Amino acid sequence: MGSLIKLFKYIFLIGLLIYSTLVSVDGQVITRVLSPDDQFENYIPWYNSITEPPVFTLPKVDVDSVLAQDQLTARIISRIGIKQDVNITTNDGAITQMGNFSIWSLILESEYAKSLSIRFNNTFLPEDAIMFIYNKDTRFIVGPISSNDFINGIFRSDYISGNKAEVTMFLPNLTEPIINIGSYDHGIVEFSHLTNSFGKSLECNINVACEEGNGWGCQINSVCRIITVDENGTGSCTGTLVNNDCCDLSAFILTANHCVNENFIDDYLFQFNWQTPECENGVNAPTKWVTYLGAELRANWVNTDFSLLELFQNITPIDGISFAGWDRRDNIPDEVTLIHHPRGDVKKISFTDNPLLENEEITGTTVTLSPEHSIRVVFNEINSNSFGIIERGSSGGPWYDDDRRITGYTSVGQATNNCEIERNYWAGRFFNSWEGNGTNDTRLRNWLGAAINPNTMDCMEHPFIDGPDILCTSPEEFTLINNMPCAKNINWAVEPEHLFDSPTNGVEVTATLSGKFNVRGPATLTYTLTSVGCNDAIIEESFWVGRPLAFTTYPDPTICLGQFEEIFIPESPGATHYHIQTNSTGLWLSTNNPTPNNPFIVIGTQLGFHPVYLTVTNQCGQATAVIYVEVVGCDGGGFEYRQVTPVSKESKISIDLFPNPSKDLINIKCRGLNSDAKVYIEVLSPEGRVILNFFNKGHTHQLYIGELPSGVYFLKIEIEGKIHHKKMIKL
Repeated sequence: MGSLIKLFKYIFLIGLLIYSTLVSVDGQVITRVLSPDDQFENYIPWYNSITEPPVFTLPKVDVDSVLAQDQLTARIISRIGIKQDVNITTNDGAITQMGNFSIWSLILESEYAKSLSIRFNNTFLPEDAIMFIYNKDTRFIVGPISSNDFINGIFRSDYISGNKAEVTMFLPNLTEPIINIGSYDHGIVEFSHLTNSFGKSLECNINVACEEGNGWGCQINSVCRIITVDENGTGSCTGTLVNNDCCDLSAFILTANHCVNENFIDDYLFQFNWQTPECENGVNAPTKWVTYLGAELRANWVNTDFSLLELFQNITPIDGISFAGWDRRDNIPDEVTLIHHPRGDVKKISFTDNPLLENEEITGTTVTLSPEHSIRVVFNEINSNSFGIIERGSSGGPWYDDDRRITGYTSVGQATNNCEIERNYWAGRFFNSWEGNGTNDTRLRNWLGAAINPNTMDCMEHPFIDGPDILCTSPEEFTLINNMPCAKNINWAVEPEHLFDSPTNGVEVTATLSGKFNVRGPATLTYTLTSVGCNDAIIEESFWVGRPLAFTTYPDPTICLGQFEEIFIPESPGATHYHIQTNSTGLWLSTNNPTPNNPFIVIGTQLGFHPVYLTVTNQCGQATAVIYVEVVGCDGGGFEYRQVTPVSKESKISIDLFPNPSKDLINIKCRGLNSDAKVYIEVLSPEGRVILNFFNKGHTHQLYIGELPSGVYFLKIEIEGKIHHKKMIKL
């Protein structure tokens, strides 16, 4: 018979895997700005359990000196932050231990900062840990962040508005993380919805939510704000996620070459959906956007000022991001529409039908862009149908023709603070960048047109699978929703096969699936889209088959006698409803219907182990489990909240059981006591009934349990007047 301990650990890991899949996928992290009516605990379940953490005061930053130096060096990219090195570790924060979880937290404060971005390096998060970074005053929240979001121990956060950033981490299995914060960005730009600072660009720039953006949804959703990095700090540019001739979902970002520092692009942030939901700049700034960390340089050429990057992470359908189309032909459009982030502002749309000219002399810039590889246009609002203007931060933004395909990207222009003054702007031409300088690393063709080298590609939304989250025995349809402008062969397969009473593979757009009776588990449906000469495009959807799995923490909770304590019920895979109850008079529960991963109050009024019965359900059925809450004597007394700072849990006396689980004999090894110390041992049933008891002296004892039924038991061991409890499993 396999070890029950291994089974418990296996179930625990399944739950962690599914939970981590729910909170974060492949490194993209959500930023939210809460409305005045919203609550932090709606996103940070343990928010009300956080005690006041220590404050780490960051080094002062001489902003004026940095900006003066930018002026002297004619910095091109609009600065939004100043990088500062620090050395912050796990010990600078505080750990608060609860019944079956702990919380690590720390506040970072930088005087006069308008925003903060934090860089972690050599950091280890336990597999089940969840982290958030937030500011109470500006109501910014970044997260959830899990170990999946760290790349080789590195993670950089989005900007948190305000001069403080609070880091909080939920540790379900009490494992201590390894935290190293090596640097941060002292932001000189605000992002708070409490001000109009998100409207920093000129007033003639129009939000994409206005009527001018109607019909441009696919293109709008492909554009991102890029937070660039160099030796001295951070800046802002614009980029576009572009399609390729294979429609294989490769995450290629097209931007201006002068926005890219190859030594730092693994630290760049790519922010999608940074746009306001309303036309006018009012109280409703962006409330939710997604950030991807890091990229690799695939190709660039200074003569056309283009760079093509590829994100480290795959784009996921849930983020609502599109892949822009393009036109590589030698055409000069009659009009252009720009979608961009001027001055790092929320996403704007601009338009001009002024004549576009090629081979025009380029003046007033240090950017290397050849006139024969560019197009020039005049933006103004006088005697034309133009609206909007180009500013710093617009660099790299796409120029769309009247077929809504990219024909160029913003490179250089004449600075202005007035929408009514005519200004010249130049774009690098997509046509010239297609062949570039004739090599794979200086042209677009090998990355965007290697298979069939088409003249044009259209914008496409990310394909996704439409189907239920839970599958029972009745047939259900899962359908691939796909608007790819590429011809593809479709194959689908679902795993693991033993969960299904229906075909587990096919070639149709719709898969009809049904689960087998009395089986359960996680499943993944995968559509593979293929075409000659192309990498496969993979679209996956995970769901649950059958009754839920009742998932409990490992180890069980330990709480102090007579004190207000907090424990949590972890998320059970496949469960939609949760119920707990206890028949013990020595344990009080504040709720019978807990929300998973949300701590709740319990009080232990009697020493020992107390069973809590968990029932979880979904439309397919239910499952049950037992959680044993151990109540122990702690220093102090009275009914109060327990707030524990990091202390050693070591005791002078330690007790080990081995083998555990066991079929017949269990050895009890006691350390840290006198050789003639008296040891009283009782074997208790889960209900607390004494089944066996004996008395002995010394360090080592042997207990025969061969005649006991298989199951969980508890040892009550009294040594030198102190009670110790141990769990024992009989196979």
